[in-house]
Amino acid sequence: MGGKVRWRWLSAEAALGGLVPFENASGAWPEAKVVVGAQPAKQVSLYLIGARKGRLPTLRELYDPTCNASNPGPTVNGICSNTVGNPKLAPEQTWHGELQLRMRPHPLVEARLSGYVRRIDGLIRLGTTSGQNENLSTVNVRGFETGFDVARDRIFGAGLTYIFEDAYSADPTLGFTAIPNFPNHRVDAYVASTWRKRVGAVLRFRWVSERYVQNVWLPRYDVTDLYVWGRITKWMRASVHVENLFDQSYLLLPGLAALPTTVTATVEGTWQ
Repeated sequence: MGGKVRWRWLSAEAALGGLVPFENASGAWPEAKVVVGAQPAKQVSLYLIGARKGRLPTLRELYDPTCNASNPGPTVNGICSNTVGNPKLAPEQTWHGELQLRMRPHPLVEARLSGYVRRIDGLIRLGTTSGQNENLSTVNVRGFETGFDVARDRIFGAGLTYIFEDAYSADPTLGFTAIPNFPNHRVDAYVASTWRKRVGAVLRFRWVSERYVQNVWLPRYDVTDLYVWGRITKWMRASVHVENLFDQSYLLLPGLAALPTTVTATVEGTWQ
């Protein structure tokens, strides 16, 4: 349930709910989100956001049959008795606070800046010593995002976004590598064109800094994608998506390289 109120240039909205696990009704928890907004001028909006949420472990996290490399234990009928999956995992619980600033100094320009802090209790990840999925104690996350869009959805437009994030655990074996595959820096830039909502194209560039995955530091990488679309009829559209346009070689996971240049063509329609 929730509600929203507005008075002059101030606004507030709140939502309250809950989650009840089927297998353990006593483990239910409340969830909530509150957003307080202010718009002192037409071109400036400020939002303060607070939230409390949880996440149940996935089936893979609970029952992954992969053998525990650190402590395989005895084998029964050729099957490992100690697997990566852990059916005793508890849900993650998260507190989140965020401050957002949005500005529109010109009808064609939109800028944004936001910063957040997050506390995660019971973060689920593969243990560095146990070799099994486990709940961590407390992980503190912080980050900010800034960017702008110019002439979005016009004949020529462009945008740029920069994101910084890091996560810290008091566990000395984890430190700033508490969340796997969590790069500190990311850059996303694009140029786009749309003509009369009939044809359009987006050229997107992404740069990702080093990240820690499966006890290995993976190097930074960049990749460029191209998306072109055109309307065939009022109800039908065709598109071509070229991923990894310049055939960059980089690692998604240790030993797993990204696909080379891949082209996907689709035709989609709507019925009303």
